[in-house]
Amino acid sequence: QDAFSPEEDALRDAIFDFLASWKSSTLAHLENLGADPLVKERSAALLPGDVKLDEWIEFRIGAEVQLVTEAKTGHRVIHLTAAARPIVAKKYEALQRAPAPRPSPGKGAGPSS
Repeated sequence: QDAFSPEEDALRDAIFDFLASWKSSTLAHLENLGADPLVKERSAALLPGDVKLDEWIEFRIGAEVQLVTEAKTGHRVIHLTAAARPIVAKKYEALQRAPAPRPSPGKGAGPSS
């Protein structure tokens, strides 16, 4: 496989960040991924208009991320290969260790008296 460009690395990283932060009990699918703000931003910066995110995933990171169509829903579900699991696990652990964001004064800090 060719080396990744900086823009490809950024998109790949955004995809792994998304997967590490996925909290639903159901598997993430392509539509969830495509709606993520960082993935959208980095896809737009990298991919020409005629290249779709799923095509790039299959062509450039298919050894790490596989898209499997669910027969029941037709959604393209995201599966990590053995090569990508440690990468996402490390990102997940880092997210778990990060301190929880604290609300800014005046935003969600509760009622004022």
